[in-house]
Amino acid sequence: MNRKLTYIALAAAALVACTKNTTSTKDVEDVLINFTPAVGMSMQSKADAVSGPVSGTKLPEGNRFYSIAYYKASSSATDSTRYIPLSVVSYSGDSWTTETKRYWPKSSGSVLDFFSIYPAEVIDEKLFDFTAGVWNGFATTGTYDVNEEQDYDLMIADAALGCNGANSGSGVTTTFHHKLAYIKGIKISTEEDYSSVQTYTLNSITLKGIKYQGTYTYDAWTAEDATVDAALHTEDADFGVKGLDATITKNGYYFLLPQTIPASAYFEIVYTVTQVETGSTDVVTKKLYLNADDSKVLETFVMNKAYTFTIVIGNEVIKWNPSVANWEDETINS
Repeated sequence: MNRKLTYIALAAAALVACTKNTTSTKDVEDVLINFTPAVGMSMQSKADAVSGPVSGTKLPEGNRFYSIAYYKASSSATDSTRYIPLSVVSYSGDSWTTETKRYWPKSSGSVLDFFSIYPAEVIDEKLFDFTAGVWNGFATTGTYDVNEEQDYDLMIADAALGCNGANSGSGVTTTFHHKLAYIKGIKISTEEDYSSVQTYTLNSITLKGIKYQGTYTYDAWTAEDATVDAALHTEDADFGVKGLDATITKNGYYFLLPQTIPASAYFEIVYTVTQVETGSTDVVTKKLYLNADDSKVLETFVMNKAYTFTIVIGNEVIKWNPSVANWEDETINS
């Protein structure tokens, strides 16, 4: 039986914040610090705050994130001091602000550097913390278990450097990037229309032997060796040549730890074939390897990418090889 496995990966985008870092702040009035959070890549729609992949390029107003800021006397200064402690930022009124109002420094030429992480829960639950000197400021406090934290679309923003009240008066540009990968969809179909002869029912799809725990620092994940079997689809659903968009877990997605995919990892596809004329059934289990030596479909799960897999089920036609036994001559004498 022939089979094909392909994938579609969405590309990532990066943005830069606070480009006018030499303009001085206002000297007289207090200027409130607020934020303009954006998301560096469009992901699957999810309406609820802090539940699944963030949709589009705008952070939904019901969400919260943490930010911390450091003061420098000038944009070229090498010394810095903490100006705003690690604080929750949420949408209030018509802007993103901290609960305790913060204002831009008035010293001429002074700037602030901002570091932010989403969602706030990863700080509340002490899964991450700010670490001065680490790229973009944040690192895991221990082992991060992506299987346990499936609600969290973990994102860290580009460091917003050299900001002041003049170049960030409309809000500190806070561009978040997704630090996990995720399975957005799986489409399964038959290679041809076999419906006049047999029908197909998908029973389950399981991603087996994938790494799910690791640590994050310097914008990179170090995956641990432990693996998990992730039940992606568990409900019976008919499919054919037109294809079926399989339901991905009860949530509609599955977050993945970025990693080099183990050679032993594979999709286990279980489906039932029913013969139209007789009603007899055959339960088929197929293993589709992702990164085996003889099947290099996908070698890595990459940060900020959403994957859609297309699985095509083929059939091997039954053929006959007829032959005829030669006549045996027999002579009868009387």
